[in-house]
Amino acid sequence: MDEGPHISLVLDWLSNHFKQFAGGGASRLAPQNCVRSFEVCELDNRFTIKGFKEVLHLEREGWGAHALLLFNFVDFENENSYVFGRTLANMFLPRLPINSIVFLDVDVWSFYLPASCWSTIFGSIPTLESIRLATPQPMLFFHALRPDSSNGRFLPFAALKSIMFSYVNQIDYLVVVEILRERTELGMRLLEFVFLIHIDSIPPYPS
Repeated sequence: MDEGPHISLVLDWLSNHFKQFAGGGASRLAPQNCVRSFEVCELDNRFTIKGFKEVLHLEREGWGAHALLLFNFVDFENENSYVFGRTLANMFLPRLPINSIVFLDVDVWSFYLPASCWSTIFGSIPTLESIRLATPQPMLFFHALRPDSSNGRFLPFAALKSIMFSYVNQIDYLVVVEILRERTELGMRLLEFVFLIHIDSIPPYPS
């Protein structure tokens, strides 16, 4: 996935068109120009990026909403997964109008977003309240939730209230609990934690 001059112009236009007014909250945005929900999704060898003006829900209520912006990568299966993830994190996401989103859905399995994407791009969004997560490396997200000890004033995902994620074997539950406890002690308490467990992924109980 190479960045040519035409896609660069499109990304710059989108960034300016959906840009939040300086010094204003969501109320300062024109409703038709405000991206409140953002989806990064892989399905049937097709990869999509979508932005919605509606605030979507973890349980996918209201997901018939019309997308304000849509990128559809039809030759996704031919891409090198590592390169694709890096390009997405370094080229696309930082230049898309996601600074005022309330809901984020990440559903990818062929690659993972690098740690810098979670900590720097998504973690700095001041309005992000809910995340739905399905990824082969969920611990990259959970580690990004940890407050940065080198910068006491930066609290990543400061507005986060709801998390939904699918069961995978790479979860270190002790670390997750420790991180969530640290956030609670700083006043960043979760109001909703949804844990999806697929029956066929649970190892058999030893006899």
